Amino acid sequence: MRPPVAAAAAALALSCAGASTQPLSLSATPPGEPPEEYVPTGEIQTRGESTSFNAWRVVGPRVNMTRRPDGTWAGTLVGRNYILKPGADGRLTAPGADLHFLRWGKELAVLGNLGDLKIRLRFRPGPGLPNPGGKVCRFNGNLIDCRVEEARAQPGVRLRGEAADLDQPVMPQLGLALIAITYLSPVDG
Repeated sequence: MRPPVAAAAAALALSCAGASTQPLSLSATPPGEPPEEYVPTGEIQTRGESTSFNAWRVVGPRVNMTRRPDGTWAGTLVGRNYILKPGADGRLTAPGADLHFLRWGKELAVLGNLGDLKIRLRFRPGPGLPNPGGKVCRFNGNLIDCRVEEARAQPGVRLRGEAADLDQPVMPQLGLALIAITYLSPVDG
């Protein structure tokens, strides 16, 4: 199955499971050039690691992506170089990459592929546990669950700044940051 078809099939499977899917809007490219100094506006912390982002960059141990003035995202993601082109349908695509940013019922999802790596991430919005500058949520496999009862049962990820607002998610930055934290090994292919 070709990569774009695989992601479309995954989205169709989600919608057939009873939840409606809608593409998430990708954040607009700010006017002008990126600033020289990187100042994050959102951050995900887990397992002693941190991945952060702002309107122009996503930075962490397995990601260093910069938004260009034309709206493309260029750099390294999980061990591989990409120039990801945004689409009007909540997608970022490149040769060997096809990422869909979706609202799936009450959840948010990032589905697709990077090389041979299948991406399946889910976010469950909620208040989480209050934390200075953000909230603590449960982090289990491919799910960030910010419902209070889940966060109390098994906390595991801190969301700060713009990363903590899953009701108004800053995509693709939040999705790229979570991919970098979730998928630890380099992409093959």
